[in-house]
This record gives sequence, C-alpha cells and structure tokens, in this order.
Amino acid sequence: MDPLPNDGHDVALLLMDFHNVVVESHGERGARATSAAGRALEHARQRGTGIFHVVPHYRPGYPELTDGPPFDDVKAADLFREPGLRDGIPAVLKPRTDEPVVAKFRYSPFYANDLLHMLRMRSARTLVLCGIATSGVVLSAVRDAWDLDYRIVVLADACADNDAEVHRILLERLLPKQATVTTVASWAG
Repeated sequence: MDPLPNDGHDVALLLMDFHNVVVESHGERGARATSAAGRALEHARQRGTGIFHVVPHYRPGYPELTDGPPFDDVKAADLFREPGLRDGIPAVLKPRTDEPVVAKFRYSPFYANDLLHMLRMRSARTLVLCGIATSGVVLSAVRDAWDLDYRIVVLADACADNDAEVHRILLERLLPKQATVTTVASWAG
C-alpha cells in the first residue's frame, strides 16, 4: 500500500462540524474526537498541509434551510448563528488567520459553498477528514469526495457519533470501500 499522504500542497485536512454545540452534544465521544482532531491539526500545521475548517453557520431567518425535519430543531434553538464563523469552534481547534473557515448548510461539507473552489486553488488531490458526526458530515464527505475523484483518508479517532454501533460499522465496513480509514497517529507517522 502507498504511504499515507500527510503533507504537501496537494493534501488538505478538513475539520468538519467541530462546533461547540456539536461537540457537546456528543459528550465524551465528542471531546475525544476533538482532542484527536487537535493532534491532527498540529501535525498539519507543522507539515504545511492545507487546513480547512467547515462549520454549520446560518443567516438570520435560516434562509439556507427548509422547513421540517431535521432542521426545525436547529431553528427553534437558534443554533449556529454566531456573529462570525470562527466563534463556535472549540479552543483546541481555533483557526489561524490563514486557515479558511467555510460555512456549511447541509450534511455535506461541499454543498452550496466555496470549499471546492478553495480546494481546487490549492490543487488538493487528497482529503484527510475529521468530523462529528460519523453518520452525518463524515459519511456525506466521503461519498461526495469519492464522486469528485479525491483520494480520501478518514482519521477514525478524530470522528464521533452518538450511536457507537453505527460509528463502528461505518468505520470498519462501509467507509473503507471508498477511503483509507486510519488513526491520527498512523497518519502523522
């Protein structure tokens, strides 16, 4: 097997849905994934890997969301409306000024935003994914990135899901069909 790409201009680390609300809603699993994502972030910074923070963020009135499930709860709780995109990101993952923060509006990190454009401008060919939840943003990212012809690496310990069995099945059985699933330590090598 080829070595895992962990640096270079054509590699991009995507830190997806690491927002305080999302992390806290996943309890200890969310905290562990955030800590692991922090280690991946530090490695990426040391190696010059492209770094992209992708977080849910909406305008007043939620024009990006349809009425009905699953978004009614988001609207009712007035979530993801901080003044700035960076405001809800946990301290351990705080973006540097040169690290783009991208708003996302659906489960996929690529839907209706400028993430793909920025990845293309970086000439990224490999995406390294960390995120919460495994059954949400991570699954959507893998599927969409596969269709977009990216090489995909999922850092399993930097992902979390409230359903431990779904998390396990996705990481052990489904996602390996389209991505290399590994750990932060193995990726950072």
